[in-house]
Amino acid sequence: MTNFLSNLCIIIISIIVHETGHFLAAKLLNYGIKEYSIGFGPKIFQKEKKGILYTIRLIQLGGYVSLQDSCEGKRDITKPDATNIIIHSMGIIFNFILAILALTLRYLLKGINLGGALNGSIFAFIQTLKPVLFNFEYFINNGFIVNIPENLLWAFNDIDQILISVFWINLNIGFLNSLPIPIFDGGRVISDAIELMLEEKTAKKVINAIYVLFIIVVGIFMFVK
Repeated sequence: MTNFLSNLCIIIISIIVHETGHFLAAKLLNYGIKEYSIGFGPKIFQKEKKGILYTIRLIQLGGYVSLQDSCEGKRDITKPDATNIIIHSMGIIFNFILAILALTLRYLLKGINLGGALNGSIFAFIQTLKPVLFNFEYFINNGFIVNIPENLLWAFNDIDQILISVFWINLNIGFLNSLPIPIFDGGRVISDAIELMLEEKTAKKVINAIYVLFIIVVGIFMFVK
């Protein structure tokens, strides 16, 4: 039970970091924000401040920052704009930053030469990604984009193990959200980029075609041996 709660706490913190990336980008780029939510489903806490509704919801498996379509003196998220790409990608970037910080802090606390350690970690990380990059079925079967060793995921006996778990979990959240799927940030970034380059009607057709193609590819890997 303790391991489950520890794991859940790290995931919730990682979600907060991800959504804060979107939130800060929207604030700095002058977008109107309706709601900053941690979790999905029924509300268990809410507070409104300066026109923004802050909520905590029951299902702690994600979150969202809801932007206003149009607001006087603010940018409109529904109109093609390069800044939309920044907003939709900033959550991923924040997760990667937290992963790097956790790994860096671990090496600093252990007194390991950071340069050499990071070089070794990058090499090991690339080796870990190989099954995913060259075998999509690996992702389907394992669930995570980067396979998390069981002893790292569930062992929380000291700060070293916690930092390793923070690193792996944020790495996975970042890569998962990078996928070109409409509900993920990767899909939104692709949509933003295409809408900037093409006319509205053409852009919608291209975006739909990309999503359909992605579903077909996933289906092939899942059902064709």
